[in-house]
Amino acid sequence: MPILPKRHKDLKNHPLGDLFRKAEKTHLKSHKEVRSWREVQREEAAGKELLDCMWVYIYKFDKHGWFTKCKARLVVRGDQQAKSTHEDTYASTLAGRSFRTLMAIAARFDLELLQYDIVNAFVNAELKQDVYMRMPGGYRKPGLILKLQKALYGLRQSPLLWQKELTTTLTNIGFKSVPHEPCCLSKGGILIFFYVDDLIVAYEKTNQKSVEWTIGKLREKYQLSGGDTLQWFLGIEIIRERNQRLIWLSQSSFVDKITSHFRIQGGKPSLTPMTTKELLPNK
Repeated sequence: MPILPKRHKDLKNHPLGDLFRKAEKTHLKSHKEVRSWREVQREEAAGKELLDCMWVYIYKFDKHGWFTKCKARLVVRGDQQAKSTHEDTYASTLAGRSFRTLMAIAARFDLELLQYDIVNAFVNAELKQDVYMRMPGGYRKPGLILKLQKALYGLRQSPLLWQKELTTTLTNIGFKSVPHEPCCLSKGGILIFFYVDDLIVAYEKTNQKSVEWTIGKLREKYQLSGGDTLQWFLGIEIIRERNQRLIWLSQSSFVDKITSHFRIQGGKPSLTPMTTKELLPNK
């Protein structure tokens, strides 16, 4: 694949520039639909913090590694925000040990595992503070800037605002947080755990109707994609043998990536994880 562009002006001579421009317009349209911002005169931000933004471009691949599409996302330069000593910006994420525990529970009790992606998750959270941002590259208008109304990607406070938003939504439909794990909630035999915009639902088949009702409630507020059986989560492949009630967690794709990066494919495998030679003198 061609090297990814770093800024909008790089699209002019990029082999896939047209696809990335289309991705930009699709992304901006999604912001317009949820009213992520409104255009204001530059004078409104006089004496206030005015943040830059940047385009982030990525290639999307399917689970087999085949290219599927070009994607563009607008990110605020949150690194330009003044750090506040009184404002809490810490957002919890699902701990690795919690994920492994949940997989063990799913294996032991033969739970169904469904995976959903919440599209443009952060912009579902309202932004209470006044935050101003320059218009994105390629779409600027003279004398105008943007006043943000939603928690865009890149802002320091966005992850926490989104976590509070999703947790409140789940709490309002009867879910309760699991002790010591803020990113996992339960209700009547249904477990929901999430990592930013990746959401997993674990449940017994007898709770199928309750799960459908829950997903319906989430769809009333958020745009969800997916809904298939869990196969990948944060780069980890989930392999199940349900008749044996076993689940394997594999990072073979990560191993392949590392071996490719360091060019060690096809090397002679080591029989031990470290050298068998004595490194320290025997005294």
